[in-house]
Amino acid sequence: MVLQKRKRYVLRAFTYLHVQDQDTGVTRLVTGQRSFSTKPSERVIFGPQPMVVVPPAHYCVVENPAVRNGTQVAFDEFGQALLRHGEREMRLTRAPFPLFPGETLVGGVRPLPVVGEGQVLRLRALHDTTDSEGTQRQAGDQWLVRKKGMYTPSMAEEVVGVLDLKVVTLTNRQYCIVCTPVLGEKPKRRVVRGPLSFLLQPDETLDNGVREIHFLEAADALDLVAREPFTDETVTPAVERALGDRWTVRGPAVVAPPAEVEVLRKHSVIALGATEGVYVQNTETGEVRAQMGRPYLLAVNERLWSKDLPLDAEQLLAEYRAEAEADGGGGGRWRDKSRVVQYFVRLDRCLVIENPLTEETREVHGPQLASLMPDEQFRVFSLPGGTPVLPGRSQSLTLPLLGDMHRLTDLITVRDEEDGHTMTVNITWKLVYPTSGPIAKNGADEAYLQLRRRFLSEAPCGLIRKLYEIGEFRFQVVVTSDVTESASEY
Repeated sequence: MVLQKRKRYVLRAFTYLHVQDQDTGVTRLVTGQRSFSTKPSERVIFGPQPMVVVPPAHYCVVENPAVRNGTQVAFDEFGQALLRHGEREMRLTRAPFPLFPGETLVGGVRPLPVVGEGQVLRLRALHDTTDSEGTQRQAGDQWLVRKKGMYTPSMAEEVVGVLDLKVVTLTNRQYCIVCTPVLGEKPKRRVVRGPLSFLLQPDETLDNGVREIHFLEAADALDLVAREPFTDETVTPAVERALGDRWTVRGPAVVAPPAEVEVLRKHSVIALGATEGVYVQNTETGEVRAQMGRPYLLAVNERLWSKDLPLDAEQLLAEYRAEAEADGGGGGRWRDKSRVVQYFVRLDRCLVIENPLTEETREVHGPQLASLMPDEQFRVFSLPGGTPVLPGRSQSLTLPLLGDMHRLTDLITVRDEEDGHTMTVNITWKLVYPTSGPIAKNGADEAYLQLRRRFLSEAPCGLIRKLYEIGEFRFQVVVTSDVTESASEY
């Protein structure tokens, strides 16, 4: 063996080092304050190192601590400090101390946990033990310490952390549902009603936060659904509610639903006039109907249904509503799609309503208020107009029956074959109503309406021949030029 040269060390106060004898393999502890020289067979394997200082309100954990007889460390016959291998020892505030060979400082020096106001300390059991309150704990168990102040954990306890508790404050108009997790099961739910202030535990959560207690007036209702089977004691006699059961609580009432119940919606009676209505859909069957003429409260399995119209009909209806609003009729340009679509037909108009499902058609003659059922749609008429007359110049929801629309005027240019001169001719196509017969007695007769549609859509081209064939009507053409005016009947 090659002997090393002697080395000299000057150890200050509260420092130490480990020296190993290479002949015997024994490692010994040397502490300061002193001067120290190694022997030829010795070498320093650790240090010089400051001693471990544990200030007040702190602690440290030493692994493989030395065996002590009272306050003295035990050594074997070779002078090696005896150790408790695999064990740990907690050391609190004391004088600075060195670590004997084989001892290890785990995690450094740490402050003792302090539980303040609104806080709890979470601990975990490292092995089976009894906690400070005498409760048996198994390895892996976690629990909370709520006692305020400084806590000194045992070696069987691991500090998980200090947790802040959330303060929940409820007024006399509020309540909340507290959920507590349960291993392998659904969270337990409990209702807490105000006025009250309490601390929410670390594992607890609020379901949808703080809720307002429902104060129902006479026209209000609350739809509820059972999230789990329970006995409903809010009614007399008590009712057994199954999972998924739905029911309605009507006002006046004050309702704070139990933990087993979820609120679907809060709604009120829909005020309807004698001619007003709403579309109602049954959520179980999908059936849609129009509820007309009286205030209505939706059932728990019903909802308002929105009726859409084709774009052209929607635009014409918006123009009609805007005109009605300008005339003081109210309603606004944009409609509530859940309200029954209505249109007031004037005296000289006809409204055609179609049902695409049944392929039925009905006509509404003015003056009358027309209402669309859920499956019905308006027929949009394309009317001629302009000068010269062209088809499809305008659209309307109603067909004009009287007034100026029974007369169409057109301008044409003609050329004289003899002298080649041209002139502009004003031609008026006029429908002359019969003065006798079944059509004259009933202006709303189907034949009259068919003729009316043909006149508006096909005039002037080819209409004279068709009217002549019908025979019930006369068709008058008035030609006006800058020279003369003549009229002929067909």
